[in-house]
Amino acid sequence: MGSNSGVRHVFRTIFSAAAQRRRAVVRRASAVDVLEQRIVPALVVPVLNSLPNAPVNIYLDFDGHVESSNWNGGNSFTTPAFTVDNDATDYNTEELRRIEEIWYRMSEDFAPFNVNVTTVEPASINDFEALRVVIGGDGGWSNSGAYGLAFVNSFSSGASNSVFVFSAIDPWPKNVAVAGSHECGHALGLFHQSTDSSTNDYRSGNNRLGPIMGTPYAGLRDVWDIGPSFGVGGIQDDMAVMTRPGNQTFRFRQDDFASTAAASVSIPATNGVVRVDGLLETNSDSDFFLIEADAGPLTISLTTLDVNRFYPGLNLNPGTNLDPILRLYSDSGTLLVEDDPSASLNASLSTTVQRGLYYLEVTSIDEPGAVGEYSLTGNFNPLPSIPTMV
Repeated sequence: MGSNSGVRHVFRTIFSAAAQRRRAVVRRASAVDVLEQRIVPALVVPVLNSLPNAPVNIYLDFDGHVESSNWNGGNSFTTPAFTVDNDATDYNTEELRRIEEIWYRMSEDFAPFNVNVTTVEPASINDFEALRVVIGGDGGWSNSGAYGLAFVNSFSSGASNSVFVFSAIDPWPKNVAVAGSHECGHALGLFHQSTDSSTNDYRSGNNRLGPIMGTPYAGLRDVWDIGPSFGVGGIQDDMAVMTRPGNQTFRFRQDDFASTAAASVSIPATNGVVRVDGLLETNSDSDFFLIEADAGPLTISLTTLDVNRFYPGLNLNPGTNLDPILRLYSDSGTLLVEDDPSASLNASLSTTVQRGLYYLEVTSIDEPGAVGEYSLTGNFNPLPSIPTMV
């Protein structure tokens, strides 16, 4: 889409009718490139970064924003700071918790990409460099009744790189985070995931998962999907569209571990104690690790993002996009044991092995968007060290 035209999309909550609104986009006004004035200087937002020094920033703007751009007919307008208790002069403990939870969830959505989800304002919000996710207010200035707004392709077109989530409508962290990722998806070129390509609606998915570019509020996981889209009149591969050449700097992260057993290296372990943080970046990714074990028990556990570990007792949606599978192979490639749990977003293996070489595979369920970060812990008996001749 050229720099002089575009599409504005709205994202309503589950208790609103779905809508799409189109409107012309003009070149971004120069005023948006200057440093904004803070609305409430006393507010202190936690400093959070998912991938410092990445070439692209997704800035979560919680403390209020003045926008002067092609939004609102070019007229300047103010979005108030994010608040739950309607006191915009200070953040209480629950508001700080929600800010952090929103960041955790959006960081997971963008974990496969070479992108920093941050609460620290970048030096500039330019094309191919950054998006600003303005979180606050009810969006009354837009007269849209929407939960969120974005210009399609604004990351690369010259339209405003500010997207909006009107958290006063619904400040629940999961919903704010889904809407924030959804609006960023629009800015990166995505249209809505629909029930079919001829129906102008939002696909909600089911209680197991739903598309970020739909309305996945009820799903255990929300994912970047491959499915029908009315906006494109066919199938939309969300991750492929976002990383297309036209977005220049928005790319997948480099693969962190080998994708085949033959290329794998020894699993990071100290005296047989395993501790690894990894990432499945693409729909086809697997991570392989070599385990050189002595005879005895071998136990590996994989955990995905679960915000309940940080906020116990709240019974929250966990937040991971990954649905993992663990497999252990012999040196000859024979599958020895597998865990593909249907009732859990974690996985574990426990077996007894003979002395030898083994390969551990971390992969995910065969469906679009089952990607994201994971942690491995475990134990095995390491091979005895070989004495050094002196």
